[in-house]
Amino acid sequence: MNFSDNGNLIAELSILAKSPQLLVMLDFDGTISPIVSTPEEAEIDREIEEILTELEKLPSTDIWIVSGRSLSDLKNKVTFKNLIGSHGIECPFFDEEKIDCDDLIRLKNNMECLLMNYRGVHIEQKAYSVSGHYRNADSIHEETIKKIVKHNSGDFKITEGKKVIQLKANGRNKGDACQMLLDHCKCRSSIYVGDDITDEDAFRALKEKSVTVKIGEGKTNAKYMLRNIDDLRLLLKKLLDERRYFN
Repeated sequence: MNFSDNGNLIAELSILAKSPQLLVMLDFDGTISPIVSTPEEAEIDREIEEILTELEKLPSTDIWIVSGRSLSDLKNKVTFKNLIGSHGIECPFFDEEKIDCDDLIRLKNNMECLLMNYRGVHIEQKAYSVSGHYRNADSIHEETIKKIVKHNSGDFKITEGKKVIQLKANGRNKGDACQMLLDHCKCRSSIYVGDDITDEDAFRALKEKSVTVKIGEGKTNAKYMLRNIDDLRLLLKKLLDERRYFN
């Protein structure tokens, strides 16, 4: 649905804008950063960055980026200080989880060997997971690539996203991290925006507690859906303008 046609969402934004304290939580890839061929190419949308920067300057308004990227990677992509990485595992409100890095290295090397004959596949090792990106692979091989990854995942949790299959160390997810964030901030007014399967954990956890918005098509637990990043710009600009007015 177009943002301008979504009257219920616009009404909820007006309520958020008036709240004494506001928490804005956003995914990175596919949400505030357009989808690109490889993870390394991703950059935050500059207009959205400017809007969020202005929004964060307002009283009692916190911006948090909640991403599947590792914190070290995310820090190179955004200037915002409030970050949660690795799908919620790297979260300042939890004790640090331990994982054997050798297990991740072995998993990455194994996946590279198994998939070396499929052109366009990119294996990425993160702090707590290994991702197989197949956006640039021939579409006729997609199901085979996914089967190979799944059948060789060992004890790692499998999560599928947009042209990516992720093998993550069992543990926390975005929903756990966002719930802890709400509890920590003692904030009753919040919004979470995401676009991918891993954001569904957050949508479920925040149901009845936060305004939840999915970017793009597909079945979702989010309360609202927007078409694309263009609609997200409109949403954030609306929130900024109204919160400025009430502050």
